[in-house]
Amino acid sequence: MVNIANINHTNNYSYIGILSLIEDDTYIIEHCVCPSSVSINPGDCFALGLTYCSETCRADGPVAIEHVGQSSKLAQHPVYRQQQLESYIGVPVYCGDTLFGTLNFSSAAPYSRQFRNLDIDCLQLMASWIEVELVRR
Repeated sequence: MVNIANINHTNNYSYIGILSLIEDDTYIIEHCVCPSSVSINPGDCFALGLTYCSETCRADGPVAIEHVGQSSKLAQHPVYRQQQLESYIGVPVYCGDTLFGTLNFSSAAPYSRQFRNLDIDCLQLMASWIEVELVRR
């Protein structure tokens, strides 16, 4: 559907890129690009509440956190406590008016600068392309 591999490695920063499907309270990996040291695959399922994407769904918009460990809210999040994912940027993806899932990138390293509006705009543009393809299916 969408090849996010070309944007996976920028400035020697190793990201995990995921397009997820959300069904009820289940988070399903549809597509992913990640370093070989990360063992996630399409089809893997998690409880939505154990992912940062639960915050993206709750916000119904972009969520961008450069250093989760310094966040008063997310430093206590289950995924941070279990996996120490320090940075996250994600947006919801819709099929028509229905939430399909999220497009998100995360890393075990804090992001080296503040996320900019341009970062969020690019992610939303990618999500828009995916949404067009979902509707065309």
